[in-house]
Amino acid sequence: MEQTKPIKHPNLSLSDEEWEKLEILSGLGYSAEKIATYFGISKTIFRQIAEDPNSYLSERLEAGKVKQDIDERFGLHQLAIKGDVPAQKQIHEIKRTRAFQNFQNGYFRNF
Repeated sequence: MEQTKPIKHPNLSLSDEEWEKLEILSGLGYSAEKIATYFGISKTIFRQIAEDPNSYLSERLEAGKVKQDIDERFGLHQLAIKGDVPAQKQIHEIKRTRAFQNFQNGYFRNF
């Protein structure tokens, strides 16, 4: 099956540097509205494009969130390996929370 590449929208003419900044802002938890304001883009147009899961914007917003989460957990992991007890406790809490969420998702899916 051929994989299609997300389409860049003509109303979003951002440079490569700006796309990277957009990912960072998304990863830091800024809303689509605030990111649109930062770049001087209509909030309505930005939101419409972001809601299209096949859009390049949607892909980059999601990538920013995923990268930030992975980078944070990787950094925490590195600290834990070096014997940082608070980092080890935090990793344990993350794993416990994730296991509980997986249990809930599986349990409630059966209903």
